Amino acid sequence: MAEFLHNSMTEQPDSPVVSVQYPSLLASKINYGPFKRPGTPELPSPGYGCLLTVEFESVDTTRAFYDRCGFYPSPYLGGHLTFMSAYNMLMFGKDKRGGEENDRI
Repeated sequence: MAEFLHNSMTEQPDSPVVSVQYPSLLASKINYGPFKRPGTPELPSPGYGCLLTVEFESVDTTRAFYDRCGFYPSPYLGGHLTFMSAYNMLMFGKDKRGGEENDRI
């Protein structure tokens, strides 16, 4: 996902992706090496883990991404499923638009 979004940002001039933060894409990648997950029989390729940060050009674009991505919206890392959540949803739990509070982004 990180590489796909990063490639979208760098190869398409009209991409709504502003930045992608993931250890393999950062200039400081060498600092993450000691913490890289080793390969296992189930996941033979070593990796940096499942967390990444994506910044979009607008709130509307961000909302469209989360609404259509197809992952579970949840702040739980203990399950065997893919999930995602917006930072402000984790921190504040609400999105205030037009004077009304909404329970999701």
